[in-house]
Parts: sequence; C-alpha cells; structure tokens
Amino acid sequence: MNPASPERLGGVVRALLSHYWRHPWQAVFLLAGLVAGVALWSAVQIINSHARASYAEADFVLGAQATHWIRSRSGAGVAPADYIALRRAGYRQVFPVVQARVSTADNAPLAIIATDLLALPDSMTGEGGDALGDANLDWLAFVQPPYQAWFPAAMAEELGVAEGEQLALRDGRRLPPALIAAREQQGRQIFMDVGAALALLGRDTFTALAVGPVSPEVAARLAAALPADLQLEANQQRLDLTQLTASLHTQLTAMSLLSFAVGLFIVFNAVRFSLWYRRPTLRTLRLVGVSVRALALAIVAETLVWSVVGCTLGLLAGFGVSHALLPSVSASLQNLYGAVVGADLLLDPATLAIGWGMTLIGLAFALAWPLLLQLRGPVLPGGSASAGVLADARARRVLLIGAGVLALAAVGVYGQMASVFGGFVLLGLVLFAAAWALPQALAGAHRLLGRALAGAPLVPRWIVSDGWAQLPALRTAMMALLLALTANLGVETLVGSFRTALAGWLDQRIGADIYVNSAQLDTRGFVADPANAGWLATGHARTGVTIRWQGRPTRVYGLDTTTPDTRALPLAQAAPDALARWAGGERLILANEQAHYLGGLRLGQTVSLPTDDGPADYT
Repeated sequence: MNPASPERLGGVVRALLSHYWRHPWQAVFLLAGLVAGVALWSAVQIINSHARASYAEADFVLGAQATHWIRSRSGAGVAPADYIALRRAGYRQVFPVVQARVSTADNAPLAIIATDLLALPDSMTGEGGDALGDANLDWLAFVQPPYQAWFPAAMAEELGVAEGEQLALRDGRRLPPALIAAREQQGRQIFMDVGAALALLGRDTFTALAVGPVSPEVAARLAAALPADLQLEANQQRLDLTQLTASLHTQLTAMSLLSFAVGLFIVFNAVRFSLWYRRPTLRTLRLVGVSVRALALAIVAETLVWSVVGCTLGLLAGFGVSHALLPSVSASLQNLYGAVVGADLLLDPATLAIGWGMTLIGLAFALAWPLLLQLRGPVLPGGSASAGVLADARARRVLLIGAGVLALAAVGVYGQMASVFGGFVLLGLVLFAAAWALPQALAGAHRLLGRALAGAPLVPRWIVSDGWAQLPALRTAMMALLLALTANLGVETLVGSFRTALAGWLDQRIGADIYVNSAQLDTRGFVADPANAGWLATGHARTGVTIRWQGRPTRVYGLDTTTPDTRALPLAQAAPDALARWAGGERLILANEQAHYLGGLRLGQTVSLPTDDGPADYT
C-alpha cells in the first residue's frame, strides 16, 4: 500500500487528531485563540462592510434616489407654496423631506424623517406602484389623523414601544400611534407622513426638497426656476460619508487585525505547548513506517480541519458580536455623521472567503509550521539539552533580525506617512518589531540577572535558572502578552484622552444655561424685550453655514467676539494678539485641527471662501 494512500493518510490524520481527544484542554486553548481572533476581526468586518453598503445608498431617501437637494440659502426651510409651484410647473421629480431630532421623556434622542410617499418618483414607489410597499399597511391611517409613526423593529424593542402606542416626548407631545414597519434607508429613524411631521413639530416649512434622477438640462432649468432664497445643490452625501468615516473604519480594522494577530499568537503558543506531548506520537508513527510525506500531508489536513472549525465558529461568534454592537454603532454614526445604517446584517461572501483565507494562512504559520519542523529532526532523539539551547538561541537571533527589518521598514514608512492608514501600518510595524525583539531582550535580562546573582543564595539563583529554562516555552506567550497589553493600553489611552478632551471642551464651550436653535430668532430684540428681563441676563447670536471646501463639507461659524467663552478660546498656534485683532474686525479665521491636519491649512495661510458677494480672502 502506498504510504500516502487515502486509507493510510486517513489513519495518520486520525492518529494526529486523537491527541486532542486525550488532551481536550489543549484543543480548548487552540480554539479559544482562533475563535476569539476570527470573531473580533469578522465582527468589525461585518459592521464595516454593512456601513459602507449603507453609505453607497446615501443618495437614496426612503427608497427614492435623490440626485440633488433644494435648500433655503438662509436656512429657513422650504415653503410648501414653493414646492407646490414646482410640482405644477412639471417638476414631478421633486418631493418634500422633513427631518428633525427630538427626545423622549427619558431623554433618549430620536431622529424623525418624513416625506409624501405619493410624491415619490414613479419608479421608486414599490412594486406595482404601491407607495407603501406592503399591501397589509393601511394607506388612509398613514396620511390621516392621528397618523402613524413607523418604528424599525429593533428600535421599537429598544425603546419598549408596542404597536399602537404613542411614545411621549420630553416636552409632553406624543408621536402618532406606532407601527412596527420600516422603509428602505430608514435606519434608526422614525418615519411618518410629511403632514404628520409638520403638525407634530409645529413647523410650516419643509427641511428640504429632494430631487429624483434628472438630466443636466432639466437640472439647469430647475435651478433657474427656483425663488431667490432657494438653491439647487448636488447630493454628495455618499462621497462625504465615505470620506468622513474613512478614519473611523480604518481604526476599527486595525484593532480587529491586531486582535486576530493576538489570537494567532495564542494558537501558536498552544501548539508549542502541545509539542511536548505530541513528539512521542510523531516518533511512533515514523517508527512504524509512516513516511515524512504522509505525515506532512496529515499535518496539512489537520490544519484544514482546524481552519474550517475555527473559522466557522469564529464567524458565527463574530456575527453575534456584530449584531449586538450594530445598534450602538449605528446610533454613533447617525449622531456624528448623519449616516443612516440599516439594521439587517448579512454575511458577505467576501468576508467569508477572506476570513477563511486569513485563518488558513495564520494556522499555516501557527500550527503547521511548528509541526513540520519536528519532522526535520532524527526519528530517535540523540541530541543533548545543549542542542535545544542552541536552537532556541538561533530562533531568538532570527526574530531579532526580523525585528530589525521591521524597524527599518517603520522608519521608511514614517518618512512617507501621509494618511491614517499609513499611521496604522507604522504602528503595526513598531508593535511587531517590539514583539519579535522581546525574546532576545528577556534572554539578555536573564543573563545579566544571573551574573548579578552569581554569589547569591541558592533560591534566587534557582529562580533565575528556572526562568531561563522556561524561556523557550514562554517566548510566544510573552510576545502575545506584549501585543495584548499594548493594544489594551492604546485603546484605553485613546478613549480616555478623547473623553477627557471632550469633557473639558464641553465644560468650556457649553457654558450657557439655554441654547435656542432657530433661523429666524431676533437675538437682540429677544434680549431687550422687557418681558424677559426677569429671567434672562444676556444672550448672544451665533450663525453658521455649510460650504464645500477642498471637496469636503465644511461648517463656517460666525461668533460674537464679546462673549466670555469666545474671549477665552485656547489656541494651539496663533499669531501675536490674534484674538484681539480678530475681535477688532480683521479678516481672520480660527481653524480647527481637522482643517490643519486633514486640510493642510497652515498658520498665516490665505483661504478663499464663498460669500454672497463673491469669493473673499481670509487669513
């Protein structure tokens, strides 16, 4: 019989795998590292791919594509009369949108979105022209008082809202009766008819008008037909969201890859530990006539088995983790960036393939390689203990050389680093260079400690000698521990620094007792009104407008230079007497760190910004 025949090979594979039946805890340790690494990586990948898929649909509003927006230049909203005039003029691609943020009686933030489903472009109203998209839904109940408020199932469960219940808001108002249903691109928003939203919010204007797919000629005619206060702008939300969230998703991916690497180190250490028990099995198989080729194929088969089992369990665990984290991640993305992320997760085939490929490659180094190295030695052990010491010394030198190569690569990356991705590549190179240099550093520390304790009592010298003897077995575990501790400290430092900076910034910038957001409030008249003198000490107006600068949405604020918080602004870099000159009326701007680091803005640089009178230069 051929030593590598299927029958013989199957028996060899069973003999190798029987080790885990006799030592189940080693299988548990191996699976723990593998499943943990794959689960954390896949959870982040599932969330990232799901979020990016939602960004790709960012130019859709509740299932209807919006290639342009019609907004008020003054921020006052769009009057229904202007909308009706455009519809009567033949612009059937225009439909209204109302968006607002409210709070429940428990201070939970809610996002509301509303439109007129009958006004959606014909191709976007669902199958068979059904605007509701579901024959079981009552159209009249949706558009007539008391209306309906559509809650996504996950959001309704989170808020404890049952069907037909009217959720109370913080100011005492109540939403229309709840219906557990959702439209496309609704995300974590409450959907209702535009008339219901205007009545609930006490408004008489729409937030904006969305424009369905139109040709450039129609868009030009539409722009010319708009009143003076309205403007037509291209919907670039897909590009904006992709750019704004790129840094966040890169950081999440980097942390997931580091978690995967730590998991592989755990697997590698479990395999090295199991080698002490598996050497007799490998030796016996070779003595009974099993060839090295058959053993190598059996090790490859074992690697495939563990890759399938570990990847399957890891992906299932990762899917569960991502499903648990998605609501909070979606809420964060919506609150920070205005991104609407759906609630239905799907396992992308690409994620499955990449996950299994990464698992297989990782196991090839962590599992197959150490076992294959055992086949290179003689069948019967003839070396001394010094041979193992010399082999460990060679391994440490190889790791140290690899650490030097990674360190040189990190120096090269540092000189060319120009993005967040480059920064994480640099961090990865530095981390693994430090991990690979750690065994040699530990050996050097033991050597120095042994010399220092040469004349010490027996017990201290025995402890040092025992540590030296354990170093080969603990080498990989120490590298994994270094990476895990570094990752934990890095995340804690990042989150803690952000929390501290944000809390300090909020304490300084949000110093008023009441904030009123209105595009029509006359601040000076409101403050001077004698009816408010009993409770209002002073008030200051702030204006803001969103423009596009360097291809990105940029918020430009106009501040009152006499307010206490404005006069005490901390400046990281500033020209002499910058705040005094700014308060004196000079055309100066205060740029934040995003404009400095992402936009490349430098101190003293001239910036051209669009105004109603044309471009204006500021310093």
